[in-house]
Amino acid sequence: MLRLIILAALLVLAIIEYKKPLNKTVFPIVFGVVTLFLALRGGQGTDYFSYNHIYNDFEASWTSGQYEYGYLVLNRIFSFFDLPFWSFILFYSFLLMGLSYIIISKTCKNKFMGLFVLYSMYFLQFFENGIRQALAMVIVLMGLWLATKKEKIWFLLGAVVIAYFIHTSAVIAVGMIIPYVFVKNEKLRHFLRKHRYVLLIVFALLCIGLTVFNYLGFLEKLIEVLPASFRERFITYLSRDSSIMALLSRIAFLAGIVFLYIGSRDKHTNIEKTFFYTYLLGFLLYCALSRFDIISSRLNAYYKITEICLIPNCLKTFDFATYKKPNWLRIIRRPIKYATALGMCTLLCFMYVKTCKDVMNQSNYYSESYVYPYYSIFEIKELYGKRGAPYYMNKEFYDSVERPNPRYIGYGDNLSNNYFSSPISSQEFEEFDCYNSESNYGTLDPLTENGYLPRILS
Repeated sequence: MLRLIILAALLVLAIIEYKKPLNKTVFPIVFGVVTLFLALRGGQGTDYFSYNHIYNDFEASWTSGQYEYGYLVLNRIFSFFDLPFWSFILFYSFLLMGLSYIIISKTCKNKFMGLFVLYSMYFLQFFENGIRQALAMVIVLMGLWLATKKEKIWFLLGAVVIAYFIHTSAVIAVGMIIPYVFVKNEKLRHFLRKHRYVLLIVFALLCIGLTVFNYLGFLEKLIEVLPASFRERFITYLSRDSSIMALLSRIAFLAGIVFLYIGSRDKHTNIEKTFFYTYLLGFLLYCALSRFDIISSRLNAYYKITEICLIPNCLKTFDFATYKKPNWLRIIRRPIKYATALGMCTLLCFMYVKTCKDVMNQSNYYSESYVYPYYSIFEIKELYGKRGAPYYMNKEFYDSVERPNPRYIGYGDNLSNNYFSSPISSQEFEEFDCYNSESNYGTLDPLTENGYLPRILS
C-alpha cells in the first residue's frame, strides 16, 4: 500500500504544481523521501538476491566474465571491508537518485511530474530490479543533457563509455549522436519544421517497415555478424515473444507526446528538442526489435527515459493559441490539454499497477493481489512465508530472512532432516545446482559431485 500512497502523493503534487508553484523546499524533501524508500528496501524486486549473490561471491563473478567490471569494482569497494549488501544498495540508491535529481531539477518545468513519471515507469522495472542498467541509463541521460547544454558531443560519448562498464547494453546509446547533430543543424530543422506532417508520415512508414523486417528475421541475421561476446549476450534475450500490451502502451505514449509537442509549437528549448528526437529514434529502435520483448524493452529504455522531461514540459507549454488557423483549435485547447493530461496520468498509473503485478509473479509471491508489498531492510525477515525463494539464490534468501535453508547439504548432514521429502530424478537434478556445502558455498558437496544424491533421495 505504501507504494500506491507515494504514487498518489506524487500525482497530487504534480497537479498542484501546474496550478500554483509550490515552495522550492518541498521538492527536495519529497525527493529525499522517495530516495530513502528506494535505499532502505529489503528483498524487493526480482533480481535483489541475484545481485546479493554477485556481491557475496566477487571472485567467481569477476572470473566468469558475465558481469561488467565497472559494476564489480563498485561492489568490491564495499565487500572488501566486509560491509553487508544493504550498505551497497544504500550507496547505489543515493548515487542513482542523486544523478536523477540533477536531471529532473535542470530539465523539468514541473519537477513533481518528472518525478511522478520516473517513479511510475522506471522504479519497479529498473531502479529496484535492473540495478546495473538503471545506473547506466541515468549516466547516459546525464551525458546527453550536458552535451546539448554545453554543445560538446564528448559529454555524451564519455557518458556512454562509462555506462558501458556498468552495463554493456549502454553501447546502443551511441545512436543518440543522430538527434544531437540534427538539433544543431538549423537548416535541416527549418526544412522539417515547414514539412512536419510529411515527417510524421515518413516516421510512420519507417516504423511499419522496421517492424516487418524484424518479423522477417532481420535481427537474427544482424546478430550473426556481431563479435562473439556481444552475440552471446544478445542471444540470451531472443527467446521471448513480443508483447502486444508493451507495444500498445508505447504507441499510446508516443501519440500523446507527439501531440503535446506539436501543440506546443515553437516553445521548446534545445534540450527538449534533443530529447524529443531521441525519443522518436528510440521508438524506431523498438519497432526494429519488437518481436523480442526483453531486448527491445531493455535497449529502447535508454531513449525512452527522456520522457521524464518531455511529458511534464510538453504539458506545461501545450497551447494551440499559437496557431492562427483554424480558430476552433484555439477555442477547445483547454479541454484538449486537460483530456490529454488525464489520459497520460491514467496510463502512467495503470502501467505502475501492472508492473507491480508482473514483479510479484516473477518474484514468486504467494499473494494474487495487485498491491506489491514493500519491505525495508528492517522488515526483511517478514518476507519468509510471503514469497518463494528465488531459484539458484536460496542461500542469499534464507540468510536474509534468518531461516535455515531447507536445501542445504553440509558434510555429515542428515539428509532426511535437510531435504523436502519428494524424490527427484537424475534428469531433474541438474537444475538444482544450489545444493552446496555449508563450509564452502562455491564447492559442490561430494555427494552431489558423485551423483549419489538423487539415488539417496529416491
